[in-house]
Amino acid sequence: MEKIIISDEAYKYDGGPILLLAGPGTGKTWQLAQRIKFLINEKGVLPDDITVITFTVEAAKGMKAKLEEKGGGEFIEATKRPNRIFTMHSLGNRILTENVDAAGLNDNFTISG
Repeated sequence: MEKIIISDEAYKYDGGPILLLAGPGTGKTWQLAQRIKFLINEKGVLPDDITVITFTVEAAKGMKAKLEEKGGGEFIEATKRPNRIFTMHSLGNRILTENVDAAGLNDNFTISG
């Protein structure tokens, strides 16, 4: 069943994964940071079981910075932070790099656009 939630507390949705679609400056990074905190602190999810995928390098850096900023509302202790915060492109590159044989690539493959 499709569920659409429009709320400042969408990050607390407990029915499975969520997808945030919104324009610039609408609080996506805040929602994702709160979702990570909620899953770790309230649901007991391990940081290594969380993967954050953003579209831009700037968004990935922004997410990491928010989680690391002491005194900020999104701060998470270093031992509880997810290690897998990627852009879509860096995740794809990592998957290919780790699976060159299965992908039928050679060790020197490059991606061009």
